[in-house]
Amino acid sequence: MSTVIDYLAPRREAFVDRSRGIADGSLRPLTLNTKATADGRSGVRRIGGLASCLNHSYLIQAVALEVPIESIEGTIDPRVGSPGYETTPVYPQNIAYVVRIDGPASVAEIQTLRDNVEKFCPILNLLRQPQTIEGRLDLRSTAPAAAAE
Repeated sequence: MSTVIDYLAPRREAFVDRSRGIADGSLRPLTLNTKATADGRSGVRRIGGLASCLNHSYLIQAVALEVPIESIEGTIDPRVGSPGYETTPVYPQNIAYVVRIDGPASVAEIQTLRDNVEKFCPILNLLRQPQTIEGRLDLRSTAPAAAAE
């Protein structure tokens, strides 16, 4: 059975290469593409955006700081609209998360790790900062156009 440490070890080289690319100017901005799906009629999503981003950020920072961690667990409570929570606003509010880290790292190493995650986690910072969000519809329907009256 592989561990988080086993997962992180080979990623150290990729992180070092990324750091070199930043330092020498060869690394350029990348276009991010995302895809979200929902199961059938239930609409159940398999991944929570903030939880996934926090987990990923902890893994990246553990590699960057060479902090040995054995496992990461996190929880987010998405009860909006459930019985007893019908009046809770649909937008995210009062978000809290708990991360449990097991491993041989010192308290100081874990605190530095947390500080870096709080600084660099994109979704966490997106939720913390006021944003302007613009949406547009790019309709590519194959349905015939409605007849003009």
